[in-house]
Amino acid sequence: MGNAVPVAAARREIGSLDLLDLLLINQRHGSDSLPYPFMLTRPTRFEFVDEMAGYAAQLPERLHSGDLGPYARCLEAWARADVTVTGHVQYIPADTPSIRVLAFRTGQAGYLLQQRAEADLADVYAVSPFELGAAVANAVCLEQPGRHRRITIPEYATAPTAFMNNDHVVVRHEVFATSGVEVSASRMSAYGKVQSTWRPPGEWGIDPGKESLTWMRIRDDGDYLGVPDHSGAIPLTVALLCERIDALIADDIETLRENRGE
Repeated sequence: MGNAVPVAAARREIGSLDLLDLLLINQRHGSDSLPYPFMLTRPTRFEFVDEMAGYAAQLPERLHSGDLGPYARCLEAWARADVTVTGHVQYIPADTPSIRVLAFRTGQAGYLLQQRAEADLADVYAVSPFELGAAVANAVCLEQPGRHRRITIPEYATAPTAFMNNDHVVVRHEVFATSGVEVSASRMSAYGKVQSTWRPPGEWGIDPGKESLTWMRIRDDGDYLGVPDHSGAIPLTVALLCERIDALIADDIETLRENRGE
């Protein structure tokens, strides 16, 4: 947890899941990678493919009556998740390990998984399915809201758009007025992305076809949330991030219900 004031969200620890086990289980469901944003950071302990295959063959028994039993409900819920929320924080420079968080809900069950910095393990928690936004907002370790009401980062400003008037064969350039304190991208010490989706997992990474939240940490200042039109950023608190995540989840739930004809 960062220095920011957290929002209320109860969670019950289930245990720590080996990311290799999660990868192999995900492969059994037809995926060739870990769920985003998780990634293996160390070599696996198996040197040969047949060794890995033998290990993978033990998964059903381990889930049914072995060491993976405590995670069986969570993994079953993941395979048929209604809504998934991902959070990824990248530090600058990258010598500080990233924060990687995955939360999801299935019916009346909710779970939060967070990759450890020092090992290829994910800590697994049961959470309320109605508190995914709060669980993720707390987990990304915000520090303090930025000091300025609004900032702009010139390096990331939207480029002007050219328009062609075919009748008169002229090109006009739309000029965007910017407001807020200009901050150089060189002062950025971290940035994060959070996304909610009802869609089944596709390729590893953020879904470019869906809205996501982007926030940044400015050195000697604080945390800021990018505004939807990418023209600037506003001070970010855990409560605000939770509110925005909840809004994304609500949109996904509405879309899911429409698709199901509910």
